[in-house]
Amino acid sequence: MKQIISVLLMLFSFAVYAGTVQDVEKGEQEGSVSKRWVMDILKNGNTDNVVFMDARPISFYNKQHTDTIGHLDPDVFYEDGGCEKALSLIPKDKIVVLICPGPRAQESYQNLTDSAANGGCGYTGGNVYWIRTNVLYHKDRIEVK
Repeated sequence: MKQIISVLLMLFSFAVYAGTVQDVEKGEQEGSVSKRWVMDILKNGNTDNVVFMDARPISFYNKQHTDTIGHLDPDVFYEDGGCEKALSLIPKDKIVVLICPGPRAQESYQNLTDSAANGGCGYTGGNVYWIRTNVLYHKDRIEVK
């Protein structure tokens, strides 16, 4: 009986996760999400299955950041073992949105998802997206403008 319940819970968890990935409102460029979708997620507080990651370089991140979201320094990709470091930060069971007011979110997305033959990390999880938008960094939350 415990095994049946465990299997059912696992299938239910997968279905909930798969449904949220399908519900991502994609942007116009490959791998991007729409600003409206991000604003709705943040406004409604529906972030259980979504992880936002600040994709600004560490120097900008250290000046001002939000404690409640992750950080993926885009310069990590140019270090020895950079792909391994970056991939270790990516939750595999959630939607990950790389966010930056400049080009670094898209650059990080491309570094993660490009094949190793093309100089990328070859990540194929299908759960990573990016957005380039103006962001206000509050101590406990981000606000997209």
